[in-house]
Amino acid sequence: MANLVTTRTEDCEKIYWYDLTEKEKLELDYYETEEEQKDFAGFRFIDWIFDLSDFMKVQKDGELSKLGYHGHKGLGYYSGIAIKISDCGDGVTASYMYWD
Repeated sequence: MANLVTTRTEDCEKIYWYDLTEKEKLELDYYETEEEQKDFAGFRFIDWIFDLSDFMKVQKDGELSKLGYHGHKGLGYYSGIAIKISDCGDGVTASYMYWD
């Protein structure tokens, strides 16, 4: 059985469109209208911008849920980012993980 390995975990501030630099906004060019931009919420982690809408909810009784995570996003076949949203909703704890 494969082991889930966490190599980096950080507490990240939740950010909004107005917090992004012009370069970061260009990376998120799929937010075309002001209405869409108003709804953007994300965070910075490992020098990347992550869009919270790209994360899938973890399975209710799955391994990530048992570890307290709320969502995940695959970065490759064996790796990804798992997130926990703070109780107040203003922060994100992000962890880079892979299967060994």
